[in-house]
Amino acid sequence: MIDDRLNQRIVACLRRNGRASNSEIAREVGLSEAAVRQRVKRLLDARVIRFRAVVNAAMLGIEVTYLIRAAIRPTRLEALARRLRILPPVAYISKTTGEYNALIAMAAPDEDFAELFIESWFANNPDILRYEFDRVRKVYKYDPDRSLITGVVDDFQSLDLPGDFFVKWREDTVMEKIENINDMEKANAVRIDL
Repeated sequence: MIDDRLNQRIVACLRRNGRASNSEIAREVGLSEAAVRQRVKRLLDARVIRFRAVVNAAMLGIEVTYLIRAAIRPTRLEALARRLRILPPVAYISKTTGEYNALIAMAAPDEDFAELFIESWFANNPDILRYEFDRVRKVYKYDPDRSLITGVVDDFQSLDLPGDFFVKWREDTVMEKIENINDMEKANAVRIDL
């Protein structure tokens, strides 16, 4: 909860432009630059706000998205979720109710990669009782401000992953294409956002 009207106005400024300077915000809300800097720091420290880059996945070669519903042994769900959530193709994973107890959203450069990922993680895993998946054909609404996806762990290389193609996917498909953040912004492939 944002505790006062000035903080609400500061957050509104940052939502419109996550790269606004403290002096720009200060002019808009009627505070000193130092007061805005202090308030933004307190909001960050309290985890009321955070800064992130919102990436246009298609410009990075991420062409397909799949939704996977999985029935995972209840005693193994947390452990498997911890392993899956650090993999670059996995954009979202949650525990659900109903016939399937997990929902996973994954993004991939192409259908071949997606099938390889699904087969290697789901087909022969004794902890996964059954699964179904669908390819997303069209997105009618995506609002990152209301997204349930809350972060990605970058330090996944130290984990025991099945093979090295996930690391290769990350390096070849994503990291190699990010040469300069300014070039990315000019190409509208990344938006700095709050």
